[in-house]
Amino acid sequence: MSEQLALLEEAVAPIARRADPVTSKIAAATMREGAALQRAQVLAALERRGDAGAIYTDLAVDTGLAPVAIDRRLPELRTLGLAIRLPETRLTPSGRPAHVHRATTL
Repeated sequence: MSEQLALLEEAVAPIARRADPVTSKIAAATMREGAALQRAQVLAALERRGDAGAIYTDLAVDTGLAPVAIDRRLPELRTLGLAIRLPETRLTPSGRPAHVHRATTL
């Protein structure tokens, strides 16, 4: 578990898109510590969901984080090897397909 915590705190710098406004780029630069905490919350929710996995809207409900925060943390967890994106999709509450993710630490 301590290896996992070290990975969650690893320097995966939150990024802003090239076209994002300056305020988004500043926010991304200041989010390193907060991002580590959010990664831990998202990973814990994925682990609770087990093999069935979850889409970002499920994880937002489970963690209380905004869907956009979940959307930022999932690629970081994949980069760290702590989550994978499954080939299946599920519909969001608005009826749009979303990728299913699950923790690799199961």
